[in-house]
Amino acid sequence: SANITIADSTKLPLTGGTLTGDLVISTSAFTNLDLKTSRTVATDNIGGLQFFKSSTLKGQIFGVNDGKVKIATGGSTVAMTLDENQNVGIGTDSPSQKLDVVGHIEANTTNANFRAIDGGIITKLQSASVGGVVGGVVGTESANNLAIVTSNQTRMFVNTSGNVGIGTTSVGTLHGAAYGTTKLHVDGGTDRGQMIIEGDSFAG
Repeated sequence: SANITIADSTKLPLTGGTLTGDLVISTSAFTNLDLKTSRTVATDNIGGLQFFKSSTLKGQIFGVNDGKVKIATGGSTVAMTLDENQNVGIGTDSPSQKLDVVGHIEANTTNANFRAIDGGIITKLQSASVGGVVGGVVGTESANNLAIVTSNQTRMFVNTSGNVGIGTTSVGTLHGAAYGTTKLHVDGGTDRGQMIIEGDSFAG
């Protein structure tokens, strides 16, 4: 079980069999370990590396003819896929985005946050202490407005001054006229901006 070293000028004519010990490829040039196959079906595996504990398969890394590279754990269960468009899938072997996750994502650390950046617009979701209050934070880190959207329609709007519009993104403007600082502007459209405040009992 001694180590086998392959130098620049030598080859290892091995066709099948089992190698015990380390395999070291040493060269002063760029080094490749090529795995080739004559299989032609797009979903066929080209070849890869398998990891065993004794005779039990524990994991593997392998390529597929359609251009994907997959990482499997627990034997042969695919855990991560990198496709030909450089999209990464976790829990899916058909990722449609740069990171496509099927399952839950958890960030467990102090001030854990997710930031979405588009040019100078920075939107974040964070667990943090803001203004002396510890809690969840949803908003913009940059000087940009924030919209709360359902069915791809803006339902609530907060401008950079902290003024809130419900049913409108033009806070403080009515029929083209500006009404100065307006902290809450409700536009109910044909319902005339109805607003209900309900309590369990009368105060007093």
